[in-house]
Amino acid sequence: MAKAGKAANKGQGTKKVFKMGKKVLKDRKADFLKKKLKQQTKRKELNQKVDVQGGSDTIKVAWKGRQKEVDKKELQGDKKGRELLKKIAQKRVLNADEKHRLKMLGETGDLMHLWEVLREKSKSKEEKQKAISQIMEFTKDTFLDDVRRPDMSRIFQAVLKWGGPTTAEEVIARTKGHIADLCLSKHSNQFVKSLIEYSAQSQKPQLLSELKKAGHKIITHKNALVVLEHFYNKLNAENQNQLILSFFDGIDMVNYEGYPKLNEILKNIKPSSLEYKMIIERLFRIVSPSVTKGSFDNIVMHRLLETLLLYGTEFEIQDFLEAGMSGRTNHTAKIQCWVKKTDGFDEIYKKQLEEKAEKLKERIA
Repeated sequence: MAKAGKAANKGQGTKKVFKMGKKVLKDRKADFLKKKLKQQTKRKELNQKVDVQGGSDTIKVAWKGRQKEVDKKELQGDKKGRELLKKIAQKRVLNADEKHRLKMLGETGDLMHLWEVLREKSKSKEEKQKAISQIMEFTKDTFLDDVRRPDMSRIFQAVLKWGGPTTAEEVIARTKGHIADLCLSKHSNQFVKSLIEYSAQSQKPQLLSELKKAGHKIITHKNALVVLEHFYNKLNAENQNQLILSFFDGIDMVNYEGYPKLNEILKNIKPSSLEYKMIIERLFRIVSPSVTKGSFDNIVMHRLLETLLLYGTEFEIQDFLEAGMSGRTNHTAKIQCWVKKTDGFDEIYKKQLEEKAEKLKERIA
């Protein structure tokens, strides 16, 4: 009897569980259908939005800080293209492949394809010249803005490499009066380096003239120092000295004995004179920020520092060494060498400077 009672209770329990399971399944099915209906409604609304915005043949997209018009026909040819078109219209986040496809559409895409022509070794000289002409024509109205963009800066570097002096002449004409500003940009400074590299020898004086006019403004800028160093290495000794003197705007040193060599000028001026103090003060104002920012690692700044150590006062040299103690420069050996040959200090102070340079060297190591 007890066994029969247990079996009956078990059967009732099974029925109860079955009823509960049936109810759960019904609830789940209802939730699923509700969710499905919601998805279909949402999809229908989104499709309607695309249709509303799809009245024109193009769609405007924000691309690298500017409005880019994309022809819808370029995206409607395949399923992925249509999906991309919907995502753009809905202002949804694009993945890497979609961004690349968008980049290769329209005029930007044409420029990228032309860039590929310049980079391929198998292309003939005529094909590359044709590509260069097309690139220059495409960018005629937006050249100065385009060259500041990383991708376009690389394209123009290739144009200068394969275009020769004729193309360089056209580029110089387009950038006239803007070379100094382009030196300050993170990407266009590399373009200016290429312009200096691939321009003819007869074209370099024009570039030098522009840099000299703004030398006092750009000498303390980290991006511009890269260009100045590159150009400095391309110049003869006389023009190198002229470039160095351009950093001292407002101080006319033409009539000084030793011109145009800065070291010779300082050697022939009395340290107590106003002119000497003005030159040293300007020199200190140029060198000190560059060391503090860590942009000391180039030959132009090395030359200016050497002059400061040779002709500066005790105050300027001590301040420089204290700035160098931050460990932002790895040219301690050069500093120590210059300190050892510095004139105008007694042996005790020279020893102190050498000790500070040694501490700096140990700290960086």
